Amino acid sequence: MEAFSALALIAMTYLLALMVPGPNLLLIAQLSLTGQRRAALTTALGIASGSIVWAAAAMAGVASLLSRHETALLALRWAGVLYLLWFAVKLWRSRADGPLPYASSQGDVDRASLKDLVSGFTTSASNPKSAFFWTSVFASAFPSTPPGWFYGATLLVVATLALGVYAGVAAALARPRGILVSGRRHRTIRRLCAALLVVLGGLLGLDAYRSTVKA
Repeated sequence: MEAFSALALIAMTYLLALMVPGPNLLLIAQLSLTGQRRAALTTALGIASGSIVWAAAAMAGVASLLSRHETALLALRWAGVLYLLWFAVKLWRSRADGPLPYASSQGDVDRASLKDLVSGFTTSASNPKSAFFWTSVFASAFPSTPPGWFYGATLLVVATLALGVYAGVAAALARPRGILVSGRRHRTIRRLCAALLVVLGGLLGLDAYRSTVKA
């Protein structure tokens, strides 16, 4: 019963973490609101994959190791902040001519899907919020001596919740291709998300700076 209680605690804690706005949700939102439903869903799969890697690393003791080596953890957090700012600039400067056009061949579709998958995975893997959650909150909720089945069950819970939440957001915010046809609207949405990423990156950077000074 203790293992099931711990699994329920992990699930509830992770679900709450998923619902806190951050880079992952902003990436999904801007793709969905500009009519790129397929890209948003593929990106959601990439983000979920990144979460699974984080969970596996945490259970393997990497998160605990990072938490004991403050320099490495700070380096990871700074790398995440820089990635957010770089992505914000890229999003701000992206073309404002609306959703990506339909690919002309299956090869183009495959390349676009792979790019979205990698983008989602990279955003999730470099997210400073993820570094904080997996090295602190998750590590404290994970039992010290879990049964063998607990590891697989945890990965399944993480995968199901991450994919369910992000794919749900993508589906909820997606619109038919004809509604958001204005390039100006697309530019506004993308630049708003870029501005929010800059604010978020700035706040996370300030927190990382304070931790660096204390170190």
